[in-house]
Amino acid sequence: MQKLMDVDDVFESNEYGTIIVGNHPVPASINGIGDLIILQTPDHMELELKVVSVQVSNSPTDKKRVGICLGTSIKPSNIPLGSLVYIPSNPSAYKHIMQVGMAIMDTKLGSLISGGLGREISLNHLKIPDLVDKYIIVRTATEELRFKVKKMDISTSIWGGINIGLIIYDSEDFTKIKPGDEVLAVGE
Repeated sequence: MQKLMDVDDVFESNEYGTIIVGNHPVPASINGIGDLIILQTPDHMELELKVVSVQVSNSPTDKKRVGICLGTSIKPSNIPLGSLVYIPSNPSAYKHIMQVGMAIMDTKLGSLISGGLGREISLNHLKIPDLVDKYIIVRTATEELRFKVKKMDISTSIWGGINIGLIIYDSEDFTKIKPGDEVLAVGE
């Protein structure tokens, strides 16, 4: 699941029903009508809810202010402040590639993500798709970041493990990548 936002306001509109509001830097991952969200309350109860509409505006803190209308499917009293809103992932659409070993900004190469696969995987059994000009997801502890791959390199290390290097197109989200994050290929 990808975290979208924390709920910091809940109210009811006579015309639109229940509306939840929060901040999110890039709300492009929710399209609107018919999308599903997972609402997790502070006591860890999860509710799957259908989005009726979405409104996005800029806040003074340079984040996007997101309002999600849930219609009459739930009452505001059932959504405590501090609840978390997630967008469900389609697990079959992603394929695990590697764990991030390092993410560096090289002056010549650009934004580089690299990691190793370990000794148990040999070049003969390698089933990594060609990722050039395709998208990857880097799953952090709190969100899923989407990047387009510019160049890919597979090599072996001196100890026999397989290393993958990915150069991605420039993105402001690159600085959020940390060692240990999971890299996933996005399915067609």
